[in-house]
Amino acid sequence: MSKKYELTDTVLVVDGHTLHRIRALRPFACVSRENSGGFIESEDNLSHDGNCWIYGNTRVFGHARVSGDARIYHYVSICGNAHILGGVRLFGRVKLDHGIWNRCAIIDNKSYLISPTLRKMLISVNVSS
Repeated sequence: MSKKYELTDTVLVVDGHTLHRIRALRPFACVSRENSGGFIESEDNLSHDGNCWIYGNTRVFGHARVSGDARIYHYVSICGNAHILGGVRLFGRVKLDHGIWNRCAIIDNKSYLISPTLRKMLISVNVSS
C-alpha cells in the first residue's frame, strides 16, 4: 500500500513534542489529494492503511495511534498509549490519554478521558474546568 500522507514543514510544539501537519498524497474516503490534516509527531501515530484521518488542529503524539476508519476532528488531543481504531469519531475539545477506543464510539464536546475500553458507546459530555 502506498503512503497516503506526508509530514509538512508546518510544526507545532506540544508538551515538548514536535508535531508536523500532514498533507494527503492521494484521495481516499472524504479526503482529497493535497488536503491538509492535523498534527502528528511521527508516522507511527497515523496509519497509512484504511480510511483513518485527522482533521483541523487535531494532535496525535507520544505512543498514541490512529488506525482503521477512525476520523478525528477539531481540537482533539490524543497522547500517551491511546489507540483509536475502527469507526470511532471524535469531535470538539477532547483529550484521550491511554486506552483502546474501538468500533462505533462517538465522543464530542469538552471531555477528558483516561484508560477505557470503549465499544459501541456514545459519549457527549461537557466538562467545565
